[in-house]
Amino acid sequence: MSDALTVEDCEKRLTRTDVSQKLTVPGHWLGILPSIEDNNNNVQIRVLDGEGMYWEFYLSKRSAGDYKKPVFQSKEWFQFVRKKGQDWGQDRNSEGR
Repeated sequence: MSDALTVEDCEKRLTRTDVSQKLTVPGHWLGILPSIEDNNNNVQIRVLDGEGMYWEFYLSKRSAGDYKKPVFQSKEWFQFVRKKGQDWGQDRNSEGR
């Protein structure tokens, strides 16, 4: 397993879709994340949260549609959401931001 990335100011305001489906990776994160090759559609990423806990996410490209921005796969992402005990989507404004 690789070491965790250390990145300052790597934040994203979560939408309802991010919380209920998959976390869409913002474009400005792409320069710091490992690239996704066509033959390796599940890149493991180890992340350290603000409380000192490590999380493992899997970064992948969407296979269908025109929207190709990478996402963190739902299984590991949902574990993080549940552990944090937050339902971000319902407490945001009407646009889900």
